[in-house]
Amino acid sequence: MQFSDKFHNIHWKNLITAVAIPLAAGGLSAWITKDGMKAFETVNQPPLTPPMWLFPVVWSILFVLMGIASYLVVMQKGEDTKALTLYAVQLIFNFFWSIWFFNLGWYLFAFLWLV
Repeated sequence: MQFSDKFHNIHWKNLITAVAIPLAAGGLSAWITKDGMKAFETVNQPPLTPPMWLFPVVWSILFVLMGIASYLVVMQKGEDTKALTLYAVQLIFNFFWSIWFFNLGWYLFAFLWLV
C-alpha cells in the first residue's frame, strides 16, 4: 500500500475527535490550575527542574500522541473497549491530579493518587 493510499484511508473526523479529547482535558485542567502554577513556582525545586515554559509544550505533544494512539485503537478491527476504558480512566486521573497538586497543594495525596 502506497503512502498516499494510507493517507486517504485516514478517517479524519475520528482522528480529530480522538486528538481533541485529550487536548480538551489537558486544556481545561491547565486553565483550572493556572493560578496554582504560580504557587508551584515558589516551591523549592531541584536544580535540574526544566523551565516552566517547557511543561505546556511537552504535555501538548503527549496529549496529541495519546489521541493518535486512541484513534489507532478505535480504527483496529475488533475495537478494544478495555484499552479505551483504561485510557479514559487515565485521562480522568491525570485531570484531577493537576487540580489536587497545583490548586489545592495536596502534594502527598497527589503522590498517592499517582501510585
